[in-house]
Amino acid sequence: MKPVKPELPGCSDDDTIITGSGISTTTSVVAARQHYRGVRRRPWGRYAAEIRDPTRKGSRVWLGTYETDVDAARAYDCAAFQMRGTKAILNFPADAGKYAPPVAVAGRKMGSGR
Repeated sequence: MKPVKPELPGCSDDDTIITGSGISTTTSVVAARQHYRGVRRRPWGRYAAEIRDPTRKGSRVWLGTYETDVDAARAYDCAAFQMRGTKAILNFPADAGKYAPPVAVAGRKMGSGR
């Protein structure tokens, strides 16, 4: 008999599966993050946003570093909509042109003591 998984939304990292014989087992679920266009995750946890500019031979245009992946995706959407208009492929197409780009997180100051 197939294992039956409860249909309740889970809030923890562990889900309980009840099998047909009544034996319950616990499995570890790894939350998969959404990947957004133009967004990269930095090793220290922040998110970088950038877009390629076709007028500059496809060079990357830096949009900033953000605390959340959604803020970085919104910054990409604003830049893509400004560059390509209605033909832009966006992360949030329903919100096209509604919001101003989010404010980027100020990076740490690099010391000039070389």
